[in-house]
Amino acid sequence: MTLCVPLLWGAAAAGGGFQVIPLYWDEDYTEVTYYAVSDDTVTVVADTSRGFLTSIYPLVDKAYFEVEITLLSASHLATVGVIRDTYRSNFDQNTFFVMPDGAAYLSTGIYGRNGSSYGTLSTGAYGTGDVLMFAYDTMTGGLYMGKNGVWGNDPASGTPSAFTTGLAANYYVALAVDRAGVGVRPEDIVKLRIRESEFSHSIPSGYKSFEAAYLNIPDSPAADGTGTDPYWDEVEFLAGFEGTDGATDVDEEKHAIAITYVGAGQVDDAQFKWGSTSLHAGPDDNDDYAEFDGSLISTLIGDFTVEGWIRLNSLGGADRFISNYDNSIKGSWAIGKQSGTHYLEFYMNGADQLLLRGTTAMTTGTWYHFALCRYESTMRLFLDGVMQDSVEAYGVPLNRIQDVIQLGEFTECWMDDIRITAAGRYQIDTTFTPPIAALPRD
Repeated sequence: MTLCVPLLWGAAAAGGGFQVIPLYWDEDYTEVTYYAVSDDTVTVVADTSRGFLTSIYPLVDKAYFEVEITLLSASHLATVGVIRDTYRSNFDQNTFFVMPDGAAYLSTGIYGRNGSSYGTLSTGAYGTGDVLMFAYDTMTGGLYMGKNGVWGNDPASGTPSAFTTGLAANYYVALAVDRAGVGVRPEDIVKLRIRESEFSHSIPSGYKSFEAAYLNIPDSPAADGTGTDPYWDEVEFLAGFEGTDGATDVDEEKHAIAITYVGAGQVDDAQFKWGSTSLHAGPDDNDDYAEFDGSLISTLIGDFTVEGWIRLNSLGGADRFISNYDNSIKGSWAIGKQSGTHYLEFYMNGADQLLLRGTTAMTTGTWYHFALCRYESTMRLFLDGVMQDSVEAYGVPLNRIQDVIQLGEFTECWMDDIRITAAGRYQIDTTFTPPIAALPRD
């Protein structure tokens, strides 16, 4: 299985304009490849045969990525760097760093920013077989560049190779190939590396991999869930329900928040996504569930993510997976399943009434990952990593209308690895890969 996400490709063909071509992840996220030049992916090519790509994700936080270069000959040139959002669709393809607020490293060894060449980087020219290193700090606008394990300017020094100056703007990874007069050459390949496991060199101290920064998958995750979560400090609730079959004394793991098991709600070893047990809600889906004191977490007025795994044992009606809901109270909310269509949905009562609804019917006997995420002004609903719906909902809190938050109320199901984070983990409208192991515990 291959996951495809579009990037922008521009060409100086007659009429100009952009084509959408795919960025390919393999199914285990060990490699990301896009082809700046390829007969298979580029269908409109300029007579001068120049290609340009920018990432669909803006740079956030302090991000590290690598780029592997393969050029057919020394006469084929490449340029790699960052470019401001304003100029993604309006650039000089020969040396795009001359656009205002772009910074780049050319295969000739020249580097520069904002219309000026700074000279030749100490690491020199690059070509086939070389691996470029980039570290970008969005807080300072500093871009550090290097090659084959040697930094032209080391991020530890605090003195970047080049600066971008529009700190209020978004910046994107940008790559260009200039092959004037030689025609399309599939052998010219630019490979973007995003994951720690595929890097040739160490991530600088204080930085995150491209994947951790944009796709919010932790660096160095361990199969047993002991890897590092980049949002660990913002985790407000995490429960994997690991315990003895039938237990009703298993609490939340990070903050030791007490979980109350109502009716026949209990830890159960009949089904589980990770470990050996999970929460079983039911068989009376009205009275058998779990709950905890919602006053022990924030009101989630800013960025947040509520997520978990669920396996339905019956379809029933309008089930509630995670809820703080009362029909008569404005601002109460629930993540659950719509009756009839069995689509995932989020709904909130009151003046700030919201409804997000999926398009994929859920069924019994399958583990599903669900997530509600707000990042900046957008709230997004995901099922198995695929965005189902979104809405602009800046500043609308998930209020504690009543102190108790329920897990599995009105639902006959099993639930595992329920997590609430006071940060927006899934920040884009495209697909992400759900956790492939138990969630990190640090």
